[in-house]
Amino acid sequence: SGSMTDGELSQIYTEIRAFRETFPTPLVVVQCDDDIQSVKEYEAFEDFEDPTLVDVYGRGGTDFRPIFKWIDENESGSPSILIHATDGYGIFPAKMPPYDTAFVFMKDDYRDVDVPPWAIKLILDTQALERKEDYYEY
Repeated sequence: SGSMTDGELSQIYTEIRAFRETFPTPLVVVQCDDDIQSVKEYEAFEDFEDPTLVDVYGRGGTDFRPIFKWIDENESGSPSILIHATDGYGIFPAKMPPYDTAFVFMKDDYRDVDVPPWAIKLILDTQALERKEDYYEY
């Protein structure tokens, strides 16, 4: 989405990288605004990009439906979970997918957005992340 700042996107990639260092698992990163802009696949132990060097594509309006369609058409099985970093302003799919879906918001710029009742809403406190606190409570 064009409304997400470079800092927010960098923080999201930093968190993905930290997660991958802790839990080496295959990962597909799909950049999507109102359409699929970029797809990168990573094997379990493949190094993830430096967050400061990531190319960001799109930055237009937000429609969440293309990523769900892309998964249906391109993944042989259901993912363990779809984690969608967003500011929440966009078109959500009406139908619940056959896998868990989390919409992740950055607390610094969070405005209360209703996600579908079948989705998980996570709010990341970037200040706590920067302090590298070991425990987060939401």
